[in-house]
Amino acid sequence: RPDFRIESHKIIIEVHGDYWHANLNIYSKDSLNEMQVIAIEKDNIKKEVYEKLGYTVFIVWEEDLREHLEQTALLIKELFVNFLSASSTRIHQLSEETLSRLD
Repeated sequence: RPDFRIESHKIIIEVHGDYWHANLNIYSKDSLNEMQVIAIEKDNIKKEVYEKLGYTVFIVWEEDLREHLEQTALLIKELFVNFLSASSTRIHQLSEETLSRLD
């Protein structure tokens, strides 16, 4: 089950905790424990299933919410406006790199 689903626009929003979903901006692949490796595999499968069902998936990381709440909120708003007007990109990954473009 997704964290948030907007059925009318076929949008899924997943909010990933940095530890439980193994944010690779924080954890190196070499340092992941078994639970994190399994979580990454499950997250990838869920994303593929949602996309096959016609959803666009937005992933928001805990790091983005904790470190850049206002920027993340603005970016989500911008992504929705762009998505609803163009519907072009299949997945949007919020990260330090993406947020840095707002500065």
